[in-house]
Order: sequence, then structure tokens, then C-alpha cells
Amino acid sequence: MQPVHFYWFFVCSLILIMSLPSYAEYEAPKNFFGDPDLHGTWTNATLTALQRPEEFDSLVVSVGREREVTQTQEDLYEDIDNPNKQAVS
Repeated sequence: MQPVHFYWFFVCSLILIMSLPSYAEYEAPKNFFGDPDLHGTWTNATLTALQRPEEFDSLVVSVGREREVTQTQEDLYEDIDNPNKQAVS
């Protein structure tokens, strides 16, 4: 390793090491009750359903049914992504 490269490596390493203690000193803000303060922007937008759709009769889904539902979803997403797509006859 050339001396110039070693010097820059040493300087960058020193800067990195000096910045690490600042992360250790951080303490999350607390609310009046002493719990973490969770104020901020929150959203409930998610694609994960919290309840099982009514179309599923049991907790176990067969492979064929899984493929059918997956294909239906993929077709729906394709239609949403490409609304001007012409139907192939």
C-alpha cells in the first residue's frame, strides 16, 4: 500500500471512529408517562389484509386454489398497470 493511500485510509478510519460515540449517546425522547414519544407522521396504508377474505373457506388452501387466486390477482394488477391494453382476440 502506498503511503498516500495509507494516510487517507487512516484519516477516514479516524473520522469514522470519532463519529461512533455520538450514536451511543442518543436517547429517544420520552412522553409525560416515560414511554417513548411516538409523535410524527403515521399511515395505515398497507396491502396486508388484517382479516382473511371470505372467499377462503378454511385455513388450509389447496395448491390449485392458490394458483387460481394468484393468477386472478396478477391479472387484476396487469389491468391496473396497463389500462389501455387492447384485448387480444
